[in-house]
Amino acid sequence: MQPLILALLIGLLCGRLLKGSSLIKLIPAVVLVSVALLLLIMGAKIGGNPEVISSLPRLGGKALTFAILSIAGGILLTLPLQRRNNT
Repeated sequence: MQPLILALLIGLLCGRLLKGSSLIKLIPAVVLVSVALLLLIMGAKIGGNPEVISSLPRLGGKALTFAILSIAGGILLTLPLQRRNNT
């Protein structure tokens, strides 16, 4: 956990030092590439685990159910607020 906090603090320092610099415009592209690389590596690690691959149908069903219920819950909780703001 400490390396993660240290990385965050170094990033904050870099952001402060680069403020106003033209390099700051590159950060969104660097973040996008970094996240894509992270997902690629995680996918390769998961794909190489036969136990996870064999349980994918069961896990996929649970994930789909969780996603649908989360979206439905968000919509149901948002509707009363939206109606209240429209009146």
